[in-house]
Amino acid sequence: MRDDDERNETSFMEKVKKILIAIGLIAVIGIIVIATLKISSIFNGDTPDLEVKHHTDIDVTVIEGKLVACADLVTTKYEYTDVAEVEDYKQIKGKNIPLTGHKIKVSYKGTILAGVDMSKINSKVSILGDKIVIELPEVKIISNAIDQDSIKTIEDNNVFNPIKSDELSKLLAEQEKEQLEIAKEQGLYEQAEKEAKDVIEEQLSVYEGYTVEFK
Repeated sequence: MRDDDERNETSFMEKVKKILIAIGLIAVIGIIVIATLKISSIFNGDTPDLEVKHHTDIDVTVIEGKLVACADLVTTKYEYTDVAEVEDYKQIKGKNIPLTGHKIKVSYKGTILAGVDMSKINSKVSILGDKIVIELPEVKIISNAIDQDSIKTIEDNNVFNPIKSDELSKLLAEQEKEQLEIAKEQGLYEQAEKEAKDVIEEQLSVYEGYTVEFK
């Protein structure tokens, strides 16, 4: 009886060993198959585990046309409000004659528009590898004007030295020039260039795999 039990136990252990061996062989075969597929995919240029940068088809002429079309977006507005005055006397040998003075005081509002002339972007775009290189035109002043409806004047006239008809227009023209210099000192050109670059980068973001570079 004892011998029968020992034989049964031995038979059972042999079956377990065979099952374990079979499982091991299946696992080894599976590893070999997976490794073979990975090696094959690498040699075939198919690397799903690696990040691949896909490039969108790109054409310089199309880019230039796209940038020219967004010209209205590439502008920076600078608004100003100020008060100015001018006083004038009749003179003799460079000295003011008493009681001959008149004065004009004026308040006003104006706007300066600065930007890049995108019509000059043609022939300034090139493709170097995965870079869209753009030679950005210089920032220009598009307009600088005082709003005529905003002008308010106080005139202190003098019968001995009447205010001339062109004095106010000359004063306002001088103010436009002064305000432009103030705007430049406050970084108008730099801001206009930055905003132009931002607009261009946004417009060209549709070209996947490319970065925009300015020079």
